[in-house]
Amino acid sequence: MIENNALIRELATLQNIKALKESLQEEVNTLRGEVIKLKQENQRVVSENESLVQIQSEHNIKMKNLQESLQEEVNTLRGEVIKLKQENQRVVSENESLVQIQSEHNIKMKNLQESLQEEV
Repeated sequence: MIENNALIRELATLQNIKALKESLQEEVNTLRGEVIKLKQENQRVVSENESLVQIQSEHNIKMKNLQESLQEEVNTLRGEVIKLKQENQRVVSENESLVQIQSEHNIKMKNLQESLQEEV
């Protein structure tokens, strides 16, 4: 009888072990499926990131080229502004001379007119 009880306990233990093994095997299979899905997702994300890195690299090159081009244009425009300021200063100076000449001419004309008026 004692031997039967021991056998029954051992059988129950073996059944528990078998049930635990089956449960663990199901969990292992589930986890393997999740690992496969995660690896696929990871590969998709890695591929997407590589594409984004490529796009960012191309963007950086374009921005650098644009910056260089704009800097050249800025330098060219600065040179033109300097030339235009010099030209403007020359024209202002020339106009001031012309205004002075016109003023002197107006005085001479007024004096001439007064002189002619006196003679008449």
